[in-house]
Amino acid sequence: MIHVYGIAWKMTDYIRKSIESMVSTASEPISMTVIENKSDKSPEIKEYLTACVGSGVITRALLMEENTVGWGLLQGIRDFNPPEDEKFFVMTDLDLIVPDGCDWIKEMREAHEERNCTVTGCTLDLSNYTNTPNHGYGGDADSFGMWMIGVNTEIFMNRYPFYRGIYDVAVRDFMAQYGRREKLLSIRLYHEAWDLWKEGHDPE
Repeated sequence: MIHVYGIAWKMTDYIRKSIESMVSTASEPISMTVIENKSDKSPEIKEYLTACVGSGVITRALLMEENTVGWGLLQGIRDFNPPEDEKFFVMTDLDLIVPDGCDWIKEMREAHEERNCTVTGCTLDLSNYTNTPNHGYGGDADSFGMWMIGVNTEIFMNRYPFYRGIYDVAVRDFMAQYGRREKLLSIRLYHEAWDLWKEGHDPE
């Protein structure tokens, strides 16, 4: 079973839509660990995540006592290891919506199991794109952010320097040393945070 580690922060509705889209488009069962970084919205996010665990939508929720950024993601992976019998697992921000009909598991399996990728990323839907600020978006070039990154389980768990913490560039560049890196252009995610930036707001 593919394990997904998702980072949640502040925007309850974004988190809900992101989780629902990943689960509804998954072509096979997944196990999801959600790490919630503390914010002024933590009480309502906790209530939502608790309900998700109770209904089986997600496997577990880790509620951080502060905004740990990528360190919380690291804690989730280290405390609840991805299954060794799966070639890859997924880490992602939870402000992304998977489009209906996108079989993201199939696309990732083909990349990791048939093309032997050690790390994969996705691209973004440009329907709400704003370039001020673009927060790391570089078009369909080979770079990608924390947008459903697929990571080779064995290499990551045995070789990744955990003291560095987890953030998109560190994971992407480290894993690429051990094999093929690929941006999956067939998976175009809707980046919810761009809606805020387009209106002149920033969740930070």
